Amino acid sequence: MSLLDELRHHADELKSEDEKEQERQERLQRFYKTEINPTLIKMYRYLHELVAHLNYIKPDIKVDYEFPLLGCIKEFSQGDYGIGADSDKEMKEIKFHFACSRNGVMRFHVVNNSEIQKLNDYFLKVGLQYHCKKEQDEKYNVTGAHYTVKAQVPIMFHITADIEASSINLHISNFEKLGLRKSIIKPDQITDDFLDRLGKYILREEEDFLQTKLSDEERSKIREKLLKQQQALDEELQLVEQQDDEEDAHHNKKQLLKKLFRK
Repeated sequence: MSLLDELRHHADELKSEDEKEQERQERLQRFYKTEINPTLIKMYRYLHELVAHLNYIKPDIKVDYEFPLLGCIKEFSQGDYGIGADSDKEMKEIKFHFACSRNGVMRFHVVNNSEIQKLNDYFLKVGLQYHCKKEQDEKYNVTGAHYTVKAQVPIMFHITADIEASSINLHISNFEKLGLRKSIIKPDQITDDFLDRLGKYILREEEDFLQTKLSDEERSKIREKLLKQQQALDEELQLVEQQDDEEDAHHNKKQLLKKLFRK
């Protein structure tokens, strides 16, 4: 093959790869337009109406939260709902937010310098507003800190389109507890029943929302897989024991021969 033939063949391969990638991107965009985008718009409309009703009715929802060093603080009130989206036609992001709050502030004292930085990082991570007044000795070494934390927990349901994975990401911050919970949802999962359960979950009326429930068939497959793994492990153990027995027998035979030759 001549040089030009090799270069022509290589160029054709690159063009083929580019065409395949272009086809893949077009396929992902079609799925976004026909499945993901309509689903996000459906979710937005549901949550937008939910926000309007909740802000008008103002249901009395009480929540308890665990805080570092403070333990369980009870009777936070949930409210102040809001929602936003990046577009009303080609939607890729929804932010549904509210807060759980109570009167006053939370105060505590820390004497461990390493714990101070951990607490600062943690409060920033979960989005709590706080003030840290550090204490220093005569050499300006930090010896402790007084904390004042606003008794308000910001909650966010961040919903985004994952076009590359043909799915929808749901990231929930500080709802069940302080921290982030991540879920991946396929557009066909978001039915009217799903949205109804989502609404009840937001109202703290449903606890097992988004928890994976295995069917009888899935449980059977898992049991079968575990049984096969156990059988393979038993066979491996038997083989090891057999090898050990053979090695012991060989060792005993050598010892016997040594004794015979000594005689």
